[in-house]
Amino acid sequence: MKRKRRSLIAAVAIGLAGCLDNPQAESGPRNPPSGPDGSVGERQTPPDEDVDGPLVVVSYNFDVADDDTLLVPATVANRSDTDRTGRVICTVRAQEDTFEQEETVELAAGAEENLEFAFDILFEEFAIDGTVRVDIEEV
Repeated sequence: MKRKRRSLIAAVAIGLAGCLDNPQAESGPRNPPSGPDGSVGERQTPPDEDVDGPLVVVSYNFDVADDDTLLVPATVANRSDTDRTGRVICTVRAQEDTFEQEETVELAAGAEENLEFAFDILFEEFAIDGTVRVDIEEV
């Protein structure tokens, strides 16, 4: 009888061990917002993808900044053999509102540049149904 009781207590203790972990350690939304193509997380343009023009958005993502607002890191590239200037446009849609920022970049031939767009919208508001899109056009 004592043996069964000890086995039962041990089984319950082991079963609860994972449930009693630190619940504050989790971060991010349970269902993160999707990218413009319906994917979740980072969007990448493969080197061989057929894109219009030599200036491309290599990748972009969304993250939460230190002040709990939305941060969009992006990488753009010049795939040509001449220097180019482009306008990078980051568009965020969240809860029926649209936010847009742009930055002009000068890229040497074959160069990449990392950018960050910081938005005055709480990440948790964006996480409900938000979308992000980053485009580049030559100027």
